[in-house]
Amino acid sequence: MKGIVLLGKRLNADGTFREVERFETALEVLSATLEDTEEVRLIISGGSTNGHVVSEAASLHQRIVDSYAQFLPYTLIEEKSKDTLGNAAYTKAICKEYGVDDIVLITSLYHMPRAHFVFDHVYGENFSITQHGSFCAFPIDNFEIVEMEKLVQTQEFFREYGVARGDHGPVLDYLVDHGLLIEDKL
Repeated sequence: MKGIVLLGKRLNADGTFREVERFETALEVLSATLEDTEEVRLIISGGSTNGHVVSEAASLHQRIVDSYAQFLPYTLIEEKSKDTLGNAAYTKAICKEYGVDDIVLITSLYHMPRAHFVFDHVYGENFSITQHGSFCAFPIDNFEIVEMEKLVQTQEFFREYGVARGDHGPVLDYLVDHGLLIEDKL
């Protein structure tokens, strides 16, 4: 089964989603996929960040409820993650539960190199992961530099923690060690 994994982004101060382009891209990919098969799930990933009560995933899900109800039967939400590592670990559990093994990963273009690296490493060889980056309309000044630095840090983390491809156990250990794991197991 195909899964479209939409990564959240920190919410605006008013609780609205910051990068609408990601959301629109996910709905375009979902719509195109539904022309071929109904065996698809849109997994919206993102927990509560920056002191918000509403999660990133819930904010986006509400947009589907309000304006795109035809997509509700295909939509799942993941509200536990606080970062890209959590996105990968928690959505992998959802994908396994629903028999999803063909992933389309959707995030901003500037975030895609790191996100794809993390997802490919956490998910492993039993999953196919395709990238589908979305353009980011807000000014990104030095985001590319910051993201490249974060990619290097992430690669070092995987080496330091001895994370083998497909073994998300060390990632879960890290999330627990840093207070980022909501439940003690997936």
